[in-house]
Amino acid sequence: MSIDYLYITKYTNDMNNSKIVSVDGSVDVIVDAMMRMAELNKNNELNLAALHLYVEIIKLQPRHAEANHNLGLLVIQEKKAEDALPFFEVSIQENPQIEKYWISYITALMQIGATETVASALEWGTKFGLRASEAENLLSGYLKKLEDQAALSEKLAGEAESHRLLIPPPWPEPRLSLTANLDYIRAPQCKGRRYVILAPTYRHNSSGIRVLYDLQKWLVCSGYDAIVVAGLQADSIGSFDDDIVIYPEVVTGNPLKAKRIVRYILNSPGKIGGTKEYDESELLVAYSGTFAMHAKGAIMMVPPVEHYFYSDNTPKTLTAVYVGKEKDLGKHPADSIYITRNFPATRHAVAQFMRSLKTLYTYDLISAIGHEAMLCGCDVKYIDNNGIMVDFPEPLTLQSSLDEFKAELHDFIEMTQTIWKNS
Repeated sequence: MSIDYLYITKYTNDMNNSKIVSVDGSVDVIVDAMMRMAELNKNNELNLAALHLYVEIIKLQPRHAEANHNLGLLVIQEKKAEDALPFFEVSIQENPQIEKYWISYITALMQIGATETVASALEWGTKFGLRASEAENLLSGYLKKLEDQAALSEKLAGEAESHRLLIPPPWPEPRLSLTANLDYIRAPQCKGRRYVILAPTYRHNSSGIRVLYDLQKWLVCSGYDAIVVAGLQADSIGSFDDDIVIYPEVVTGNPLKAKRIVRYILNSPGKIGGTKEYDESELLVAYSGTFAMHAKGAIMMVPPVEHYFYSDNTPKTLTAVYVGKEKDLGKHPADSIYITRNFPATRHAVAQFMRSLKTLYTYDLISAIGHEAMLCGCDVKYIDNNGIMVDFPEPLTLQSSLDEFKAELHDFIEMTQTIWKNS
């Protein structure tokens, strides 16, 4: 591929490994830049340039789900659906929760007439990220196409006889989902009031923000209507008079002018925003035992860490530092790579980066990042406000089991729906 397609200021060509790597040795930096460049080229209809970029990305990271999917889309535009299938298969095997991956894969199967594999893919897709309604649309469209082709059945009979359908690939087993098993919750006779969660705009590198968005998913899976209102000004929002509104502790006052308020305390009140005291009419719920003193003992600890934070045989050669909500005292090694809001760029990239770390130094004891690093097999050191370095303790905020959280969620729903049932 021509280097004209890669406007990257820091790169080197490692001829021994046939890989493009950044000066600091991080492939992820280059891959992220190439993904952005490929998307820009694709948006400007420079498909050939985008295609070359995706090919190079896959050389660096063969199992990159989004790069494989996007390359498959470009290949299929050249009416080579069969050639695109291997790329679509990688994308769904790596991240089967993404609906568009299933749609692209099933559409390609339909184009080549792989009927048996289509049926298998539709069945498995609905177990993961493919909505039942979308599966029905795909199937109805495909059946209509088959009906149209039936008029030519005599002419095509011989060809159909010799056409070999693809054997369905080995589908990944469904991953255990934190939101899949909610049978512990008693099915309510009445779904009750809707929950409205006011949250900052989503950022993958904030465990507090992730918790707020995940809470919405848990409530929906529990049978209740729940929405997230993100990044909006109070004067541009309509009425929420009939709802139960959940504010994190960083929100000051009652911007949604709600009548029923839950204050979800994810950090010490007033430490990073908001106030230290709340209206006596508010229901106070703490994220963990660390903050239970501010909530009269009520706790609901939404699981903050995904299943793909684990240790493997990745060589551990790097050192990193995370400052978070604390001050950078400069007590960490000078060659440490800073973990920031922009690096790594995604949650999957965070997990991959953690697995390459020998040691993580953190100034933030409350953040989930120390626990995440431990799960990835990394040695973690905590530097307190006095510059004293100790081994990072197992965070109290992350010790609840999933069963304990389920009980807490059940109690939260019962409590909020009961006290405001008739008010």
